[in-house]
Amino acid sequence: KIKTTRNHAHTHKTLSSTRKQNNMSDMKDFQSVSMPHQANCNDEQIRHAVHFAFSVYAKEGKCNKENIGSILKDLGMQLDNPMLAADAIFGFLDRNHDDQISVIEFEHALEPTIEKYVERGWTLDINDILKDAFSRPIRDEKKEVDLVDQAFLWSHSTMVRRHHGIGTFWGFKWLFKMYDDFYWKAQDERGHHLHPSMRLAHLREHLKLVAQGDQEWLSHTLEIKLHKSEVPTAKAREGVQECAMVWQAKLEELFDGAAPSSPLPVRRGARPQVLEKPEALKEGTAEAKKLEKSMAAVKLADVKG
Repeated sequence: KIKTTRNHAHTHKTLSSTRKQNNMSDMKDFQSVSMPHQANCNDEQIRHAVHFAFSVYAKEGKCNKENIGSILKDLGMQLDNPMLAADAIFGFLDRNHDDQISVIEFEHALEPTIEKYVERGWTLDINDILKDAFSRPIRDEKKEVDLVDQAFLWSHSTMVRRHHGIGTFWGFKWLFKMYDDFYWKAQDERGHHLHPSMRLAHLREHLKLVAQGDQEWLSHTLEIKLHKSEVPTAKAREGVQECAMVWQAKLEELFDGAAPSSPLPVRRGARPQVLEKPEALKEGTAEAKKLEKSMAAVKLADVKG
């Protein structure tokens, strides 16, 4: 919430500065120039709106991933999960993996769709054009994230059932640390966020290493955790390795068509602790509802057990 508030404040400050530079008296003037939502706008107005919205945030003609969400919002793109959509669109446009996209790349990605609408005589609406142009990368990333989160929940429920609650040996925040470090917030050797197209391979590779026990991340994380914990090192390491193994096996089943994971051993009376949503699903969307249903199913199964 703090981060969102700061970003909003920064965006408001930037837009205010832009309005002054263009002699715009109020937000209504700004919207009339930059965001043509009217049904009678033409293709040149669409192109101008895209260029203007991008230029508000661009530095030397380029923007980073954090800017894309703001640009899409300013253009009026309506999405169920804005964070996931911005991530997917940025990954689609950042072909050279330099963590930046130029206004030319952004405009070129939209041009075929604009031309299609003009040729077919369709109503030129910026929201429709943006969704049409970027529907495939958004759909592909959503599918991947859904499957990764399904496997993530499976590993959580398995560990709860087997060990009467994950908190007995490491705690929930370390489960989410694996999710962030290996997938959603994974970084490369330079310390930059990993390109979206590389995250799944990164996750699977590092889960395999952790399951085998020969991963620097495992030792470093446990060292930090156990500094303030009385849990024996061997027991904590064993639990983390087991969780990685379960998660890895479920990913193989979902993505590679491997044999289904074996039935979960249920310990009578086990009660799952409250599992918060991964950051990728904190938008109150369809993905979040699926997550809630999965959590409810786990709880029901434990009650029946």
